[in-house]
Amino acid sequence: MDHSRPFVSIPSIAATGATTRAAALACIARIEAGGPLEAGASPAAAVTRIASQLAQAVAATERPAWVVRRAQGNGDQGGDGTDASAWRHWLRGRSAAGEWPLLYLLRSSGADVVRASTMEAGQRGVFCNDIETLPSPWPKGARPELPLWLASHSHCLPYDPASGEEAREIVLAALRRLYLQGRSGFVYLSAHGDDGPAWPPLDRSRAAGAFKGMYRVEGARPRRGRRIRLLGAGKALRTAIEAARLLRADWQVEVELWSCPSYTRLAREAEAAARWNRLHPLAPPRSSHLQRCLPAGSGPVIALTGYGTSIARQIGPYLADRFVALGVEADITARHDVHAVDLQDPRWIAAIALKALADERLLPAGVVATAMRRYRLAGA
Repeated sequence: MDHSRPFVSIPSIAATGATTRAAALACIARIEAGGPLEAGASPAAAVTRIASQLAQAVAATERPAWVVRRAQGNGDQGGDGTDASAWRHWLRGRSAAGEWPLLYLLRSSGADVVRASTMEAGQRGVFCNDIETLPSPWPKGARPELPLWLASHSHCLPYDPASGEEAREIVLAALRRLYLQGRSGFVYLSAHGDDGPAWPPLDRSRAAGAFKGMYRVEGARPRRGRRIRLLGAGKALRTAIEAARLLRADWQVEVELWSCPSYTRLAREAEAAARWNRLHPLAPPRSSHLQRCLPAGSGPVIALTGYGTSIARQIGPYLADRFVALGVEADITARHDVHAVDLQDPRWIAAIALKALADERLLPAGVVATAMRRYRLAGA
């Protein structure tokens, strides 16, 4: 699949008219007027709040948006300003003068319902899946095919926000991209429901970085040799933060910490830059957001995800330094699978980071064995 091209135009309404832009601006203004989220709010809480804000606008005034809540039951209306299906939006929009922004709330562990929902809406809109808020034997509540389908779908930009602040800024950026800039395709968010630490509000630069795929949470002080870069998506960012604390306190390793809401977007844009450079060998080379954030020579990179390892592994080919991707494997019967332990236990992340530094001869090899014994990890 050629990810170097922008989203391909699809036969839906062109989101460039004055009516569409006015509706999008009204949605953005209503969300921003709601003020900051509660400290530590989860992505699911942020999405629920946004849906409520837009649904209230639907009920009180002329409809500036479509809010669809996919649920079982009969009836055309959800009763709270939401619709039970996007079909009415799709049929009406074919003859409408403009396109209203679409916020589609769904709860599906598999790709079949998500695929049907996006097709129903003409592969347009912002889709938020809160399946991770329910008990499930699957990583992040998603069956293995769902993240793979999202990553391979050329019309989809998938995100796994760590906090409510990230989710809110990604939704706002998605509205601007789809309905102000008129870009085709759809944006997907996985919304977990765990409240976290009191994340600081994202400034403009970090908010833009979140939508591009990554932004720096904490920097590292200059220290020769002992430096590692930890990346985390969704709830895996919390594991990365705790692993960073262990590395700093126990091993005097400097850690650069990054939140990566979309490994897929990072990989696609890195491939686009690489392809352009291949086709224009005499022109100044282009770099991607990923490569500007993680330049060569700044230490090994450890990337964590709550999905299968293959999701984080997407960015590996575009990094010059030693790279390790860690995720939760889809085989839930493998109770002793080391990757599942890796993600859940920050001590394993710390040990793997030390091994990466030792492989680069930046630390003595014996440090890894010492860490395994100290943390009482299996295999020590």
